[in-house]
Amino acid sequence: MNATETRQRWDQYLHDAPNYGLYHHRIPEYEIATNHLRNFGLKDDDIIVDVGAGACDMDHYLRTGAGWRGKYLPIDGATYGIDFNERLPYTFLPSAKAAYYVCLETLEHLYDPERMVRAMQQRTLTALVVSTPNPETHDVCATDSTHFTPIWPRDLEEWGFTVVKYTLNARGEGDTLFGLWTPNMVHHDEEFPVG
Repeated sequence: MNATETRQRWDQYLHDAPNYGLYHHRIPEYEIATNHLRNFGLKDDDIIVDVGAGACDMDHYLRTGAGWRGKYLPIDGATYGIDFNERLPYTFLPSAKAAYYVCLETLEHLYDPERMVRAMQQRTLTALVVSTPNPETHDVCATDSTHFTPIWPRDLEEWGFTVVKYTLNARGEGDTLFGLWTPNMVHHDEEFPVG
């Protein structure tokens, strides 16, 4: 699939997905992510890289809902025609490290989410915040035809994250997982090859 086809596919997805395109529906998720970023020390001169940025609603929330004035770098299939499942190694990620990475409701769309996680971890200076539907509360792949890999709490923990559960989508108590990671939380000695 070429870049134009990929962009068109994700544009259609953002348009058609129930509630996805509704900014107000996702505000609680952006608020939680922003609060975690602030707890990690987010400042106005920091850079946030948003992997799976969609329509850049996180940026909108950061600026209008949280008053943040930093630099925001969105990376998304709808924006750039990038298919995260086909583009290995992840050359579309910035080669320079950034203070913060966020990856909200994106990992479950990947065939190999750990590879993306490791690539983001290698480029994160301060903190990485991810979110994903919780497969303990519902069938993640059945809720969206573009979900390929359920991410379990133990997966996030094995990748070095602290896991926090939130109820955001009325799919059961703790239906959304947030993973919080900082470089000093790494508990493995091996470097994971990212391509």
